[in-house]
Amino acid sequence: MRPSKSKTEPKGSPPARGPIERFGETNGPAVLLLVGRGGGSHQFLISESSLCTLGPRWKGLLSNRSITKSKRLFSKSPKIINLQGEHPNAIRVILHIATLQFTKVPTTLDFPEIVHLAEAVARYDAHSLLVNYIDTWLAPYRERLLHPGYEEWLFIAHQFGYETEYLELSKHLAIHCRVDPTGKQLLAPETPFVLEGKFPIDTLEHIKEGRKQILCTMLKVTYDLWASLSQGSNCKIGREDEPNVRRRCAAVNLLELTDYLRALGLFPMLKTVETFQWSPYDLSTMLADAKALIPIAATLLISRRGSAPVESPRHGQCHIGSQLAAIPARILNDVAWPVGIPTLLHIKDNGGEYRLDYAYANPCADVDGLAVQPMEFV
Repeated sequence: MRPSKSKTEPKGSPPARGPIERFGETNGPAVLLLVGRGGGSHQFLISESSLCTLGPRWKGLLSNRSITKSKRLFSKSPKIINLQGEHPNAIRVILHIATLQFTKVPTTLDFPEIVHLAEAVARYDAHSLLVNYIDTWLAPYRERLLHPGYEEWLFIAHQFGYETEYLELSKHLAIHCRVDPTGKQLLAPETPFVLEGKFPIDTLEHIKEGRKQILCTMLKVTYDLWASLSQGSNCKIGREDEPNVRRRCAAVNLLELTDYLRALGLFPMLKTVETFQWSPYDLSTMLADAKALIPIAATLLISRRGSAPVESPRHGQCHIGSQLAAIPARILNDVAWPVGIPTLLHIKDNGGEYRLDYAYANPCADVDGLAVQPMEFV
């Protein structure tokens, strides 16, 4: 991402924004950065040479806004660059490190501050400046990776190369996110609110597509089970010479399954999951509950010619509730990572800024060197 455009004020003094914070020596041409908006804005003074050493993106802030060299040579006023869209503390941290003022670098940061810092790092390509700090800043929040309200860990993990955390959280969200009635927006887990915040490009679309694939797989397996019952071929106990027993077993289970799915709103069979609001985790719970909610005793009533129907306990193994409840675990244990290959490669590239790890020599290797099979979305 390129730096956001800012405006230069070639004449006059800057508006009153509180005291000016100086970063490093300011001998020679200086730059005054106006960072933030309104009452939260700050003024940072740094030499042009120090700013240019931070990299081409920082240097670009100057090149497009320079006053003519002849005027600059005789001007004592600092050049003014407006960075209203940036978070002051994020820029402050970067400038402290860049000007070797290490004692002023904070030892802890709030989680939102790390998100703002990641955003500034992405905009100005300042990853390498934070190599000695980012692990310490993130330490208090590692155990909160999957907690509600920490979904922006995805952006942090993406920018700082935390591949394992990105994969784990993206899969968690694909499993636990619901959608709004239109099916277009993800809802934050355990809330009725739209999932909002700072996320890498296409990340939420990948998660939404991953969610969709999980739901489709669960429903396909469920409806395949229904189809096998409708064909009378699901009985696990009846012998080949007992076709009527096998059909009765399947018929009873078919009736129980149909009633159960209808109560959940899953029958008649869904044609699409685009507007299916429940999360895959919700659906897995509904299916797992069938083991307790569908009574085993009703599995099969059989009768010999001329005798009254009686319960057949040996058909307990055919219990449709147990068969239905086994579906979620098989599927959720084999969920693909909801991440596109370009995103995964970008995370690995960012991770390479911080860690000398042979695993990064293979663009499809995880941090432990094992192969990762990302989703390819088409």
